[in-house]
Amino acid sequence: MEGGDSGGPIFYQHAEGDNRVTLGGITAARRDDGTLIASKFARIQMDLGVTLNAARPVSLGTVALSGTLAGAQPTLSWPAVSGATLFRVTRAWYNYQTGEGSNGTETFTVYTTAFGDLNLAAAAYTGSTMPNFSTPGYIRYQVRAFSALESGSVSGLVYFRLP
Repeated sequence: MEGGDSGGPIFYQHAEGDNRVTLGGITAARRDDGTLIASKFARIQMDLGVTLNAARPVSLGTVALSGTLAGAQPTLSWPAVSGATLFRVTRAWYNYQTGEGSNGTETFTVYTTAFGDLNLAAAAYTGSTMPNFSTPGYIRYQVRAFSALESGSVSGLVYFRLP
């Protein structure tokens, strides 16, 4: 700590390794032995008698997701989201006739505004309507935008009917 650093923010990095940080407090002083003295964020709130919102508001938009078939390949696309550096596509699928499907969701990281699923074939794009039980089954997708500091809201669901 140098002269003039008092009142500067102290952040801690989240353990998930996704480059997010949270405000932990502010610098108060430095002892002669070099030890930093800080005021914890919780203590600042208590002393002021108020609840402060130290969270950065989410500024990334929500992905406007759409789909189409390229042959039998489910293909997703969306307009660019300002500030986004990557997108996470989540997929779930289930075959009513065989009982096979994903165990939860599968996640794919994408650095463009499109995703073609090379692993599953589809017979039709059904938009936001889930194929009913009389069909062989469905594939379901959602997309979320991310930057180094935040994530946007999750898109709406889109579905494809299994062949």
